Amino acid sequence: MNQKYNNDPLLEDKHEVVKGLIWKYGTRVLFELTLSCDSYCPHCCRIRKVGAGKLYYLSRQEIDLVIDYIATHTDINEVIISGGDPLIVPDYLEYVLRKLNDLKNVTIIRIHTKAYWLAKDNWLGLIKKQRQPIYICIHFNKADEIDEKALKKLRTAGAILLSQSVFIKGLNDDVEILAKLFTKLLENGVKPYYIYHCDDVKGLEKFQISIEKETEILQEVRKKISGIALPLHVVDTATEKIIVF
Repeated sequence: MNQKYNNDPLLEDKHEVVKGLIWKYGTRVLFELTLSCDSYCPHCCRIRKVGAGKLYYLSRQEIDLVIDYIATHTDINEVIISGGDPLIVPDYLEYVLRKLNDLKNVTIIRIHTKAYWLAKDNWLGLIKKQRQPIYICIHFNKADEIDEKALKKLRTAGAILLSQSVFIKGLNDDVEILAKLFTKLLENGVKPYYIYHCDDVKGLEKFQISIEKETEILQEVRKKISGIALPLHVVDTATEKIIVF
């Protein structure tokens, strides 16, 4: 097996500053609220720990430690709430949003999810009251994963919607499939944001296609869709995000 593949190629564990908080890039941090998920995607970049027993979710006390860390490091201005999937623990997500609303240094909040249809009214109602804009970045790989009613509910609540996708061999490495996905997202108020090269996680090699082939596909997709429907083509590495296309 190629030695480049390992369980944590992005070195997230190395950059965990307190339990559940990863600080790897500049002024933004990644908040792993839960390590459980509604979908358990086989191509998950955190497959080494998602769904791991006692790490189901952070306790209120552990959340408070994360909030305290962010509050005392005032150069942090963006918090990305991820996991796992934070929408499967809505009460905890509501608690986090209320806590972040009090932090003057936090001016941008992102919620990363695939289970967007689980959005609960109690925390959706917080979006309009939140001091910071709330960006919800949703994972889609094909157009048939789009629930138009659920997206409308998020838009009505005032969320700003983005998407991210992953190139997966045999699933969406196709011009027509991606053109349909990106167009339908834009029609439903979702800005296609990133499409990733599948990470070099041990065991995920079977999902990867070459970066060169991905770029060729996107060149053809661009001819078929609106310019604002084309996402950035990204490769995640241990040290940076590389924009390929």
